[in-house]
Amino acid sequence: MARLQFDSRELGDLVRKGLLRTNEVTKLNESYDFLIRVRNELHLENKRATDLLNLEKQPSVAWHLGYRQEDIFKRVELFMRDYYQRTQW
Repeated sequence: MARLQFDSRELGDLVRKGLLRTNEVTKLNESYDFLIRVRNELHLENKRATDLLNLEKQPSVAWHLGYRQEDIFKRVELFMRDYYQRTQW
């Protein structure tokens, strides 16, 4: 929408126009990076392009993204908490 409305190609353009704050851009970039890492890990786990983060794959994806809790339920809980927090942006 920003590209069409304001001819903006970067989020920094929206900061300069006063539409976003710098900390919002930082959160958006961090969230996007996290979601791309999750998506790439899903592709590697499934050996094909897929965007379905089902219950079966959550423990392994979490492990490969650095959630190293031995308790599988705690690992998935922490990972999914981070996932949902980042998708709220």
